Amino acid sequence: FADGDANVYHKTGGGMIGGSFHENVRNAAKAFVALAPKAMPKMVKTTDFPLPGQDKVRFYALTPQGVFTTETSRQTLANPKSELGALFYTGQEVVTQMRQVQDQKEEEKKQDKKPAMTVPGYVTDESEST
Repeated sequence: FADGDANVYHKTGGGMIGGSFHENVRNAAKAFVALAPKAMPKMVKTTDFPLPGQDKVRFYALTPQGVFTTETSRQTLANPKSELGALFYTGQEVVTQMRQVQDQKEEEKKQDKKPAMTVPGYVTDESEST
């Protein structure tokens, strides 16, 4: 969305949500949304939401006029200066930023689960005195 909210859904299921809480994700999402109007001439209005075919990429754009879509081959996206190529690579940056946030959260969880180092003779709230 234009406010920088970002959710990524994988065609195999699952995904990542809540990107708007992170500035890097918000900035990448805003850049992605800003490029979408340039790709709109290649899109058609739709009420169906199929997954992309083999070696294809499908784009969906939610607009006030409805949902629009297009599907193209991965080879077509090789040119990052084309409308769909630019949209694809900017979308990949959103995914990259969201993965970095996810990795950071995983690392923080690991740090939280590490056992506290104990020093003989030193008593903390977490350790029992003997």
